[in-house]
Amino acid sequence: MNKPKLPPLGRLLNTIETLGYRVSHQYEDLIFVDNTAFLFRFNDNNETIHLHFNVDCDKDFSRELEEKATGIAKKEGIAKLSRSSDFKIEQEEGTEEVKIIFQ
Repeated sequence: MNKPKLPPLGRLLNTIETLGYRVSHQYEDLIFVDNTAFLFRFNDNNETIHLHFNVDCDKDFSRELEEKATGIAKKEGIAKLSRSSDFKIEQEEGTEEVKIIFQ
């Protein structure tokens, strides 16, 4: 029987810290950094880490960060870091909860 592959969380944390950010929250397969410009998501088999940018994020910033993150991730031994769809955050009406909507 195949054991599920664990996500390379420690390597991703090192990548995020080397970029100059900190993890603010982890929820299931999502890793949030200390701002809302971008987040990371593990895929189902934990072989790819997806980098998602907020729809409001500056395009020059996102290109630069993607290049830096990809280089650092490779040095950390992360096999595949891939830019994926953008996302937006919506406040749930009448609550403090938010929705993450991938586009």
